[in-house]
Amino acid sequence: MNKKIIKKHQAGFTLVELGIVVAIAAVIIGIGLAVVPSIVSSIRANGEVSDLPTLSTKIRTAWANQPTYGTSGTSITTEAISLNVFPTARVTSSTTVSNRWGGSITVAAGTLNTAGDAQVITETDVPQTECTLVVEGVDQSFPVITVNGTSVKANGASQVTLATVGTACVSGTNTLAFTAGK
Repeated sequence: MNKKIIKKHQAGFTLVELGIVVAIAAVIIGIGLAVVPSIVSSIRANGEVSDLPTLSTKIRTAWANQPTYGTSGTSITTEAISLNVFPTARVTSSTTVSNRWGGSITVAAGTLNTAGDAQVITETDVPQTECTLVVEGVDQSFPVITVNGTSVKANGASQVTLATVGTACVSGTNTLAFTAGK
């Protein structure tokens, strides 16, 4: 009896091929996990860079018929909320407004040249990376900018001092103040 041996060709992947696929997938996931936080930071910062000048303009428009914003240092946040100058999604109560990082946004009367002639928009809890991006992004929209109480752009300066921004934006969270006149 003559038996023929028939070889069957097996379909599928070898263990080595599967190992290579898993290794490539792990590298792609690792790169993705490293890049995603940076992308999210940029998106948040860019949103704030877009919103801050608009907010300042809305405040200026709301107080256009007033000689000043009030006594320097006095909060005008509640009035600004009632005048609908903040995006609705940011208003958390009749007296508070939150930023993209869960910190607060407040507005107070300030001084550029004479008492009460300026609005000071203050944001708290801004992370270090976004701090730098926001300050550099709104540089031309505000004549005075401070980070954690350190002046990074003085009244009359044409731009922020980048070295000062780099050291003023600390790890953890930061408080940014943007001053604009009437």
